[in-house]
Order: sequence, then structure tokens, then C-alpha cells
Amino acid sequence: MSHMGMGGMDGAGMSMKPYLHFTPGDMLWFMAWTPSSSGAVFGACFGLFLISISERLLNAIRVIMAVEWEKRARLAKSVNDSAAPLPTIAQAQQIEPKPSPSPDPSARPAQSVRSIRNHIRQLPFIPAHDLSRGVLFALQSTFVYLLMLAVMTFNAPFILSIVIGLGVGETLFGRFAAVAPGAGH
Repeated sequence: MSHMGMGGMDGAGMSMKPYLHFTPGDMLWFMAWTPSSSGAVFGACFGLFLISISERLLNAIRVIMAVEWEKRARLAKSVNDSAAPLPTIAQAQQIEPKPSPSPDPSARPAQSVRSIRNHIRQLPFIPAHDLSRGVLFALQSTFVYLLMLAVMTFNAPFILSIVIGLGVGETLFGRFAAVAPGAGH
């Protein structure tokens, strides 16, 4: 009978090290994925590096698509509604309250911010946009959680591969994610 002890799994012959280390043999996501040779560790590190870059790419794609989807939703809304043009998300975030002549100076700015937020909430649900947004977010979240689980092994080569991959990915794709204020990961 296999006994799971504190910090290890006796039956499988593996032991988790709860400290930063460079030794091979840490399980990566599945029991069958336990790189124990130098080549296997290098392969795992390369895979983590690519997943890290892909996570940053997905973030950039999500931000770019969010801007495009917002434009299309506004167009659809303006076609269906002849009201004044809706403010952009950036305009809603940067709104500055103006002094109110009313006795309660806080009443008016809160109402104008609230009306902008209501306009933003009124963007139509467009299945092709919103389902795609959900799928992209779920995929990016999967990558983030896989990377988090790899970091939790305390295996220094894994961690270094992830950090370097995230840095390379941000260098390559970060400028695209900067197109929308407040967007991104």
C-alpha cells in the first residue's frame, strides 16, 4: 500500500522539495510527466517557455479583439438606436466630475458617471463576439494555471523558463495589449 507522506509520495519513489532547487525528477502536471534526465528537463523547460510566450500572445489577441468587438458593438447599437453616441471605455474611466450648482455637490457627478456606465452596459450581446471572448479568456486562464502549477514545483529551471518566456512574450506582444487602457492581464 502506498503511503503519502508530508512532502512526498513514497509509492512512486518521488519526493516534492518545498524549496527552490535545480534537481530533476519533479512531476509536471501528471504523474507520467516527470522529467528526470537533463534532456527531459530541457524539453519541459522549452515547453513552459513556449506556453509562457503563448499566454502573452493570447492576452494581446484578447485586447485587440476587445477593441474591435467594442467598435462593432457600438456600430450595431448606433444602427439600432439613434441616441447620442456612446462614450468609449477610456472616456468613462477618465471622466472628471464638474462642479454642480445643486445643493448636494456629489449628486451630479455620480449621476453622469452612472449614465456612462449604463451606456456601456447597454452594448448588445453579440454571440460571435462574446462567445469568442469567453473561449479566449478560458484558454488564457488555462495557460496561466498550468504555469502556476509548474511554479509550485519549486523547480528553478521551470521557474526561470516561465519568467524568461513571459518576458519574451511581453516584449514581443505587450505593445499590442497597450492599445486599450485598463485592458489585459
